[in-house]
Amino acid sequence: MYPFKVCHITTVHPVFDVRIFHKECVSLVEAGFETHLIGRYHRDVTVQGVHIIALPKLHAQGSGRIINDIWAFRKALHVRADVYHFHDPELLFIGLLLKFITGSKIIYDVHEDVKKHGMGKSWRKNIFRVFIAYGLRMVEKCIAPLIDTAVIAVPLLLPFCRKKVLVRNYPITSKLSLEKKGFLNTRKPRLIYIGLIRKKRGLFEMLSAVKILKESYPSVLLQLVGPFIPHELENECRRFLDKNHLKEHVGIMGRIPFEKGQQHIAHSDIGLCLLHPDPNYLNALPTKMFEYMLFKKPVVVSNFPLWESIVKKTKCGVVVDPLSPQVIADAIIGVYQNPKRMKEMGENGYRAVLNQYNWENEEKKLIACYRQLIA
Repeated sequence: MYPFKVCHITTVHPVFDVRIFHKECVSLVEAGFETHLIGRYHRDVTVQGVHIIALPKLHAQGSGRIINDIWAFRKALHVRADVYHFHDPELLFIGLLLKFITGSKIIYDVHEDVKKHGMGKSWRKNIFRVFIAYGLRMVEKCIAPLIDTAVIAVPLLLPFCRKKVLVRNYPITSKLSLEKKGFLNTRKPRLIYIGLIRKKRGLFEMLSAVKILKESYPSVLLQLVGPFIPHELENECRRFLDKNHLKEHVGIMGRIPFEKGQQHIAHSDIGLCLLHPDPNYLNALPTKMFEYMLFKKPVVVSNFPLWESIVKKTKCGVVVDPLSPQVIADAIIGVYQNPKRMKEMGENGYRAVLNQYNWENEEKKLIACYRQLIA
């Protein structure tokens, strides 16, 4: 009997997106599925058993996105998969077409609430974006009854869909070959933020906190790992560093491979996740927080109710007002000045991830979902 063939599709996310590639696709390969991934890349290639089918690297907005959607449909049709698994709400119509033409099953993977994503605090600056968000929500409502299963990253997503499976975006633990550095606490506090770098993800609050911290710790260092969104934000960030004499205290690493990101976490002291109270963030899982915990790093994170409940339950760090650089700096100093407490927080977080907040528990639900669909 031939292995069942599955095909993941995204025209928005990077091909090597951690959830899509490193977690879902690689897990499917290891479970015995022939796994294809259609996305923006420069060539067709097979990586870790996943057959990547390249789309033109056009701009993921406007006409570029439409062209990529058409190319994605054509390439997906050629794959003739048993299951098509798509990750962008813009691909809902394409998913339905594939279902009706091929008779295959379709899965819609919901990473975030598209309506709340469009209704951020700056929504008045981009009314068109708000209309798009509402339009996509209406499309989701209309098409949800026709998809075979939705895979959701957090419990409150896609409330109007009955057929859904909760697969949380917890970190991978079983393949962690990197030595977990754990407690370091040198005289040079090393802070890390890893993820998309945006204003509403706390960029300037973190930079301002470092400005405060350098008065007490002249060698403090913050590593920023990830791409700036929009790209022009990097120039604004660098101007801030120049103006406030912080160039020696902030490292801008850009987008780097998943494994390199883990190395940076391992060589840090405290992990930061200071997102603003944007509607799309309040009920989101702080994925990077769990990655910090896996490497035994105490965390300083936003005081959202969901996040606060996790931090208090596991005793892995502290929660703060993400809009106050002074409060952030004080919290970091409070953690760093108590080495015993710092080490305990790291150990607590590590145990919590190994026991509960890990991908190995979640992938079982994903694989079970697939096996049920093709049974």
